[in-house]
Amino acid sequence: MFDSKNEHSLLVLNFWNQLINNGLNIIAPAITLGYTFSIIGANNFAFISFSTAIIGFLSYIVEYGLITSAVRTVAVKNENSGFLSNYASATITIKMVICSILIVALFVFFNVVDRFNDFKPAIWCSLGLLISQVFNVNFVFLGLQENRLFAKINLISKLVSTFLVLWLINKSDDYLVFLLINSGISIITSLVSLIFIFTKFKLRLTSPNVNLILEILKEGFHVFISNLSGCIWIYGPTFLLSLLVGNTILGYYGLADRLSNIVVVVFMSVAQVIMPSLALFNSSNDTVQLQKYFDSIFKYASILLALGYVLFYCSIDSLLVLGFNISLDPISQILKIAGFYTAFLCLSTLLQPFLLSLHLDKKLSKIYMIFALLFFVNLTILYFLKADISILLFSISIFHILIFLFLFLTVDRTLKSRNITSKIDVS
Repeated sequence: MFDSKNEHSLLVLNFWNQLINNGLNIIAPAITLGYTFSIIGANNFAFISFSTAIIGFLSYIVEYGLITSAVRTVAVKNENSGFLSNYASATITIKMVICSILIVALFVFFNVVDRFNDFKPAIWCSLGLLISQVFNVNFVFLGLQENRLFAKINLISKLVSTFLVLWLINKSDDYLVFLLINSGISIITSLVSLIFIFTKFKLRLTSPNVNLILEILKEGFHVFISNLSGCIWIYGPTFLLSLLVGNTILGYYGLADRLSNIVVVVFMSVAQVIMPSLALFNSSNDTVQLQKYFDSIFKYASILLALGYVLFYCSIDSLLVLGFNISLDPISQILKIAGFYTAFLCLSTLLQPFLLSLHLDKKLSKIYMIFALLFFVNLTILYFLKADISILLFSISIFHILIFLFLFLTVDRTLKSRNITSKIDVS
């Protein structure tokens, strides 16, 4: 039976556990990226930036929103091991089919389009990141609220990856080695997590169930559309810059973008941690608890991000020069602007579990689709105007602020409306 008090304690414990564990998950990749950039230079870092953007976009397609929608399902049906076995097996089947189609499409695209020939080796070295998504069933960890196990595996992989990069990256043309390290570690981490999940929770691979596959595809569709729409403003600027500017500026932007993604991934993992508890609160119609966590999480997250940005703004110049011997011009200004809009992106990420727990999937997908369309039009205009990177960064900031405001108001109004309805029903 659902116990609101116990769930409250578990949510708080998991929230802070995930936040603390992810501290090193920020530091390790930041050191890795800064070190790699200082060794290979901005020109070669452009290859990392472009290949990561392409593979990142395709990974969202393979993942199909399951890391979010599946967490909600597992949280509610966590006592049925037979269902979990079938569910995990079905998601692997779905992702394997999608991944196979995308790899074939990628080969055809690069054989037909000559414009991106220089980037082909980097793309092939990054394919492991895409393949690893097939075996990623970490939603079982998150749905069953075994977050410490998930955090430990993730932490070990980051440490190993950082060690290998510091050991093996020694000259400017080692950017392909960097991509191979990330691909290899990603595949190994996914396989270890998969084996650990099936062993610990006594799950087993089952033959594909067509009805269950269709149900999963239907359940995750709106989340998938939201994620796919979000990819336009996450990866679109990298693709645009590859058409407008040289590799050097693309490399500088790529470093800022990768560092931004590190912070966003931390908040994404926190969002995944709180998702099961929010889903259970909603299933028991406990809108009071939902409102309480909505208010408190965004209060503390806003304070944390504001303080973090001020610290980042004041220290980034010294860190670039003293820590990594990187020239300040133009990376310093790019990083400061990217840090600003990253704060709003993090807050929007924290809003997603509230929207999904309230079953506002359709609203979420509509908001993201509208903004994705507007941002695509914006990128097209910037392309024809041959706009410089400062105008692009300014437009990205405006879009992230607007998206956050729309999502925040949607959740806030829904919770207040349900609380009013609950009070009326009680009276």
